[in-house]
Amino acid sequence: MADKKSGQASPKLHKLNITKGGAFLLKDIVPSLMWYEGLSLVKAFAAQAVVQNEMADLKEPNAPAEAQDEWAKESWSCELTEDEREGLKACVAFYLSKARLTLTYHSSTLAQQLGII
Repeated sequence: MADKKSGQASPKLHKLNITKGGAFLLKDIVPSLMWYEGLSLVKAFAAQAVVQNEMADLKEPNAPAEAQDEWAKESWSCELTEDEREGLKACVAFYLSKARLTLTYHSSTLAQQLGII
């Protein structure tokens, strides 16, 4: 996202190190409704941009469950601006607070990496 004042791209300040399963969770929940209520739209759109840009090629393998479990455990990372991080953090916090995310290794890693727990 561009900085409003300078028109320059915002610096990537945060490294997000999660599993592919965690990234796939984000890809599933960020486009959904309601989580961004009360949040700056800049942060909500920034979170959406991460899903559309950084995760565009992330696809769950068409394989037996055992192979999918191994795929989900693989690491995945990207760099985030402050707005991107805060948007993703708000989304995950919303779904955790509503008990809409299963408490798994993937969701736990997401929550830790985003500073929720």
